[in-house]
This record gives sequence, structure tokens and C-alpha cells, in this order.
Amino acid sequence: MATKSHKKLSVEDAVQRFEEGIEPDPATRRGPEATADIRAAAKMLDYAESLLEENIVDARRRGVTWLEIALALGVTPQAVSQKYRDRV
Repeated sequence: MATKSHKKLSVEDAVQRFEEGIEPDPATRRGPEATADIRAAAKMLDYAESLLEENIVDARRRGVTWLEIALALGVTPQAVSQKYRDRV
């Protein structure tokens, strides 16, 4: 059985794919300014996730333990290790 490789979508790409399948009623269609704050927040979230990953990779290279990183994030060492270990 062949398996598909899944590429992680950015929030913006996911929203675009979702919205492509929805055709709003023209009477209620709004301009892009109606969701500008949402798009801006999604871009900031993408940036923050990228920055977090870069900092975790850098910390691991400097010898910071998974436990120390987990404590900083408020998660378990297993959770943070599972999510980021293949990026280090």
C-alpha cells in the first residue's frame, strides 16, 4: 500500500483551500478588509512558530535539555521532543 507524503500547510494556505470550496452569497460578500486582522494574526502565528522552532533547535545545539525546553514551554519533555527532535 502506497503512503502519501503530507506537507504541513501554512494557516494561510489552509484558509485559502477551505475558502475555495465556499461561495458566499453576493449580498453578504465583504471586502478583504473584513478579515484583515485574522490574516495578520495567522501570519504572526506562522512567524512565531518558525521562530520557536529556530530557538529550540539552537538551544538543543547548545546543550539545553528537552526537560529545560519543556519547562519553558509548559509542556512535557516527551511532547516537545516528539514535535521537534527530527528538526535538530
